Amino acid sequence: ERPLDLPDAVLMRLRAQRAAMLDDPPRLVAGAPGEPAVVLPIVSRGELTGLIVLAGARRDGATIAVLESLALQVGLALESAGLTEDLLRAEGEARFRALVQHSSDVVLVLSETLTIRYASPSAASILGHDERDLVGTDLAALIEEDDRALALSAIGALLTRSAGPSDLVEFRVRHPMSILTVIAR
Repeated sequence: ERPLDLPDAVLMRLRAQRAAMLDDPPRLVAGAPGEPAVVLPIVSRGELTGLIVLAGARRDGATIAVLESLALQVGLALESAGLTEDLLRAEGEARFRALVQHSSDVVLVLSETLTIRYASPSAASILGHDERDLVGTDLAALIEEDDRALALSAIGALLTRSAGPSDLVEFRVRHPMSILTVIAR
C-alpha cells in the first residue's frame, strides 16, 4: 500500500527511518500548494505507521532533529503498546489453557452460532467424544431432542448476556453409551 502516493525514493527513505524532503508534496497539510515539506516517518514493528509533516519556514536542522526524535519515540510507544497487548493476550490464553486442561469439568467454547470452537480434554471421558472431534460441531446436534429448544434458548440468553451470571441451564446430552444431564453455567 502506498500511503499518500509518495514517490518510491521517498518511501524507501521513510521505511529506512530517515527524513525525506519533498519539493512538490501532495496535499499533506493545509498549506500553500507546492510548498516544500519535510516528511518524517513513524515506524512501529518494522512498518511505516504514520508520518510527521513539517511545512513552512521552520525546516532547520535543529527542528528536524527534534521531530525525528519525536517520531522515533512515538514509534517505540506504538510498538510497546502492541507488544504489551500481545503479551497480555498470550498470558490470558495460557492461563485459560492451564485452567481447563487440568479440570475434570467439560469446558466448551462456543461461537455466536453455537458451533464448538474448543472442547477441553475431559470431553472425551465425560461426553464420550474426543475433544478434537467436537470442534466444529453444532452444539444442538449433541443436545437431546426433547431438551433442544429450551436449552438453545437459555444458552442464547447466556451468550447475549441477558441472563445473570449465576443462571444455570440444565439439559440432556447424547452420549454414545447413554444420555447425560448437563448443568451449564
